[in-house]
Amino acid sequence: AEYGNEYFDLDFDAPFMIIAAQVRDEWQDKLPAITHVDGSSRPQTVHQEQNPDYYDFIKAFGDLTGVYCVLNTSFNDNGEPIVESYEDAIRGMFRTGVDYLHIDGYLVVRPEETESVNTTAFEIGETVRNKYTEVAAKLVDPNKYERLAQRLGAPMNCFDEYVQPSSKDDSCDSFEFDGINRAAG
Repeated sequence: AEYGNEYFDLDFDAPFMIIAAQVRDEWQDKLPAITHVDGSSRPQTVHQEQNPDYYDFIKAFGDLTGVYCVLNTSFNDNGEPIVESYEDAIRGMFRTGVDYLHIDGYLVVRPEETESVNTTAFEIGETVRNKYTEVAAKLVDPNKYERLAQRLGAPMNCFDEYVQPSSKDDSCDSFEFDGINRAAG
C-alpha cells in the first residue's frame, strides 16, 4: 500500500481491485503486465494487517527486484474456468508453466520431471485439502453453521466433510464434531 501512489495516479487505498487508475508514465514500461493499452490498471493496495502473507510476499519481491508491485489475476488458462480446487490449481500450474504456487501456506514448486506431474498434483492437492479440512474443523462452529443454514433455507447435509453423523442411520439428529458428540437443534 505504501507504494500505490508511486506507481499509480492513486492517493487512496484500493483493497479490492474495483477501480481503474492510471499507471504513472515513468512506470508503464517497467510494469507492462499490469498496464492496459490505455495506460490504466486495476490496482490492489495491501496493508500488512489486512493480509500479512501476501504483504510479506510483495515486500520480499520488492526487496529482491526494487519493484513493490506484483500481478494479481484470476487463475485460469485460456479457455479454462477459474480454478476452484487445490487439484485445479496444481494442474493449472503444470499446464501454464507456472514455476511456483503458494496455496494456504504451502509453496508448491514445479517438478523438473514431467512424468510425475499427475501423481504429484494429486498428492499435493490431497495434502493441502487435508490441512485445510483440519484447520476448518477447528474453526467451524456447527451450531452457528446450523443457524445460518436454517436462516438461508439451505440443506444441512450433516456439514459434509467437517462433521460425520454419529448415529447408525446417518441422520443429522446427532453428529460428532471435533470428537464432541452434539445433538442437532
